[in-house]
Amino acid sequence: MPKPESKASLVALPQDLDMLSSETLKMRLLELLDGDEPLAIDGSAVLRASSAPIQVIYAAGQSAKEQGRKLELHAPSDALAEAFRDLGLESEFQEWSSADA
Repeated sequence: MPKPESKASLVALPQDLDMLSSETLKMRLLELLDGDEPLAIDGSAVLRASSAPIQVIYAAGQSAKEQGRKLELHAPSDALAEAFRDLGLESEFQEWSSADA
């Protein structure tokens, strides 16, 4: 029986991407890092973002890079883009969201 095609598990970020959501996000991204699926994040719903979850995303992106993989940031909201800029991570944001351009 043929094996089904592997598709990325899309991690949908919440509207309020805050400290409380950081641990859940971290655990989900760690699960993906342990597998072989692409790290795909949907940032379209984010209305507010704090620094802690942005740091989690950054760390996951760096870990993926060390594994020869790439984090993919799909449909990032303006609020998410601003949070990355505020932390000086604009180049990473551009790299990870370039797949949607």
